[in-house]
Amino acid sequence: MTTRPVHITARQSVYLSKTVDITEQDYETYLSICENCRDFNEQDQRLGELAARYNMNLFEHIQHSDALEDIIFERV
Repeated sequence: MTTRPVHITARQSVYLSKTVDITEQDYETYLSICENCRDFNEQDQRLGELAARYNMNLFEHIQHSDALEDIIFERV
């Protein structure tokens, strides 16, 4: 399966960031969530679920129920 390096930043009370390799499918899912979710709470929940799939130490505390203020995926 093809992967690409993506820098993920999540803001809760502080910024946490990490560069990881995610699958093309997950990156496409990220783009779809950003384009199609009109409700910001739903968008944050779905992006949190996506980010939590990756073992990143910094992000281990992220759960889909957490109230995240921003989750940003950036291609490296």
